[in-house]
Amino acid sequence: HVLPFRALFDYVEAFLEHGHAFLFRFSLALLRRTKEKLLAFKPTDVNLILEVLRLDQCQYGDELEAESGWFSSLVAEAKEVELEAEQLQALRAEEAERLAEKQRRIREREAQMAAEESDDEIVFSDEEDD
Repeated sequence: HVLPFRALFDYVEAFLEHGHAFLFRFSLALLRRTKEKLLAFKPTDVNLILEVLRLDQCQYGDELEAESGWFSSLVAEAKEVELEAEQLQALRAEEAERLAEKQRRIREREAQMAAEESDDEIVFSDEEDD
């Protein structure tokens, strides 16, 4: 479902104008718009939470846009979200640090597993060199 055609055009236009920063703006606008609904779910309602966040049709009927322009106004709200370039850079740097740490742990674990790997082979008596 995601977005009705008209709202999708507005979304793509804003994305082309603002670049990847608009993806963050849209996500923040979506969270603001659906905050009450999301908080009403139980922690075990993961499937329902994801339905809300991915704008699934079972959570948002087609009549919602026709009646209230819900999706178009969501895109308009996303365009108005304040998000400074410095904030994005800080978020990127923070995530880069987390990723680097995760990759370091993976490399350490791979090295540890390689060191533990034994190349002991079973040698049968007829295969031994004399």
